[in-house]
Amino acid sequence: MRWKRFGGKSKRERSRADSYDPPIHMKINHIELREIQMPLVNFFETSFGRTTTRRIVLVRVDADGLTGWGEVTAGEAPFLQP
Repeated sequence: MRWKRFGGKSKRERSRADSYDPPIHMKINHIELREIQMPLVNFFETSFGRTTTRRIVLVRVDADGLTGWGEVTAGEAPFLQP
């Protein structure tokens, strides 16, 4: 029965994600989004067309006296197939 508790994984196979970590609380004071457009050094071409610039969204979060930056890496269009 002890193996079922961990989904059949041995102690070596278990990852940190399998263990429990208590939640960390922090107060977010400010979130800022910046959209920038950068020209590409060389164009990028696919069957959808040619791309000469890249739109990027930068995210800045201020919380508990700390500042963190991130970049949104999603494409400009969803390109979902039916």
